[in-house]
Amino acid sequence: MTNLSIERQNKHAHQYRHRARRTDRRQHRPHGYIRFLAPHAATGFGIPDTPTEDRSFHAWLTVKAVRDIAFGLFILVLLAGATPHLLGWLMLVATGVPIGDAAIVLRSNGPKTAVYGVHGATAVVMLTISLLLLAA
Repeated sequence: MTNLSIERQNKHAHQYRHRARRTDRRQHRPHGYIRFLAPHAATGFGIPDTPTEDRSFHAWLTVKAVRDIAFGLFILVLLAGATPHLLGWLMLVATGVPIGDAAIVLRSNGPKTAVYGVHGATAVVMLTISLLLLAA
């Protein structure tokens, strides 16, 4: 690989990470489609030394993206037609996702800000919303 192509990849990686950080601040975590458009955005997840140039890693990101998109659509369907109580149970169960994410980042020696400030905070918000829906 030439130095020019490495510089281009680094420039694109920086742009993708910048977009992902901007997305993280607005919506707590990148949408699944970001992983399709910008696999380098996964470095903002909190796991250090993420191999964003690895083709097999891209395949795993695609799997993750499909699941994120499907889960988001599932919630939209429930919002449109289900009772608040059912949505509350779904949100309570789904709270396990950011808790698991926090555990993964913590076990990977990732930054504590990602563990508690991103994933932990997301879990608290989801738990609060689920309890409010269950009480409704």
